[in-house]
Amino acid sequence: MESSVRHLVYDKLADASLELYFALKKRLEAEAKEIGLSYQQAQVLTFLKDKSSVTMTALAKAFDLTQAGMTGLIDRLIENRLVVREYDPKDRRVVLIRISENGRAKSNIYQKKLAAVFKKIACGLSSEERKTFIALSKRLKF
Repeated sequence: MESSVRHLVYDKLADASLELYFALKKRLEAEAKEIGLSYQQAQVLTFLKDKSSVTMTALAKAFDLTQAGMTGLIDRLIENRLVVREYDPKDRRVVLIRISENGRAKSNIYQKKLAAVFKKIACGLSSEERKTFIALSKRLKF
């Protein structure tokens, strides 16, 4: 009996987590679209924002994309002047990507939109519930 109750709790946890994930992803995609970005483009800009430059290989790995997939994504960001492709002066075979000033500005807009989304979400929680949510989120292991 105890085992079946435990499985029911895990099932409910899985359902609630998936519901939260899909609702949040849908909202974040909509926020990115409002400023002319795909969700992945917004994520890449956010990732690059606080870095001087990143190799294409590291970007592809961070986003679990193939090199070809990441190249297509970066090409579109370059076309929109949101990132810059450079070559490593120490090894010209290494391609580096850095965020442009336009990209940084677009990323800042996206971050402000996300802050507003999370503020709206958090308004439905008490101060103690927000603290608990943050603490539990940090404890989750993947």
